[in-house]
Amino acid sequence: MLVGAYYAGAVAVFVPYYSYSYSIEGKQTDIWMVGVSCYTSVVIFTHILFCTFIKDFNLLLCAIMLVVWSLMPIVYGVLHGTRIEPALSRAVYTEIFGDGMYWLATTITVGLMVIPFIAYRTIKDLIIFPEFNFS
Repeated sequence: MLVGAYYAGAVAVFVPYYSYSYSIEGKQTDIWMVGVSCYTSVVIFTHILFCTFIKDFNLLLCAIMLVVWSLMPIVYGVLHGTRIEPALSRAVYTEIFGDGMYWLATTITVGLMVIPFIAYRTIKDLIIFPEFNFS
């Protein structure tokens, strides 16, 4: 798990950074886009792990996850949207969420972060519970 966490952290930082590296050149909005992509990737990755490691969902757990997921738009809207710097607040709504590169980088980042953990869980479950091994 420790190696997987280091791997996921490296992917969360370097994939968004290198996806925007062609356009950074000292502009604040592109660094901002890298940060928002990293933040979104880590939050989604954490919740995917949370869902895959819990076998018994109940109403309380779903309510807690709903509250946590509802905080993400608040963080984007309130903290990023009310900045004094108008270029950064404009960048969040027009350049980041309207940019296909943001969605592509975030999707690829989350995919690369999740694949090793899901493979590990699947292989471990097949070893521990051989009755589910259909091969």
